[in-house]
Amino acid sequence: MNITEKLTDIGLDLVKSLLITVVSALIAFFFTKKYYSKVKFATGLKEIGIQSFLTRYPKQQELEYMFLHSDVIKIMFVSGVSFFKTYRTLIEKAVKLNKKVEILIATRETAFLAHIESLEVSFGGRDECKKISDEIDEVMNKLEYLLKDENYCNNIEIRHFSDEYRLPMILCQTYGENNTLQKSDCLLYISLPPYSSRQAAILKLHSDSKQSTDKELDMIEMATAHFDKVWEQVNPKTD
Repeated sequence: MNITEKLTDIGLDLVKSLLITVVSALIAFFFTKKYYSKVKFATGLKEIGIQSFLTRYPKQQELEYMFLHSDVIKIMFVSGVSFFKTYRTLIEKAVKLNKKVEILIATRETAFLAHIESLEVSFGGRDECKKISDEIDEVMNKLEYLLKDENYCNNIEIRHFSDEYRLPMILCQTYGENNTLQKSDCLLYISLPPYSSRQAAILKLHSDSKQSTDKELDMIEMATAHFDKVWEQVNPKTD
């Protein structure tokens, strides 16, 4: 092979390499352009504490992990009758393992409940004869045995709010030395009447002590503050 042929081969190899580089760069550019907004969206969610979405009720195993790997469990629903029917035994298990369970549900026979019932009835999601107050009675009856058990009654408390409700939530907190909050996990139900929480999208929120606390917006911090402030101001003896 003479020098001309060698130079030609080298030139062809260079052209091939250049073409491969250009094509790879174009593919990477268009791929990045196509998925950049999705990556940016996912990153933005993580930055405010949102891990993922659910479009179904959580599985027993998911909630069991949350409940049994935490110290305090905070639950807020209007009545939560479906939730408490499904997960009553899990709540009992947590209480008997000395987890602290705090439950917020609505006060019976209020204008707040009447307005929700009216919305649901007009939407076809509730029978006129089925009252939320009756659901609350059902929940109280289901949990009464724990509330009256001398061995476990200090581990569970139910309080009733009037109109401070915003979104249903299940918030699990873990504490370390000196009662320092180490980790929080929350299921925040995105549900607006006339739809019920059974038709909700659920945000899975998470934060821990290793994460920065100087965020402009922290969803789990917001959920925690809402629950705690409502808990502090409502009368625990209200029926």
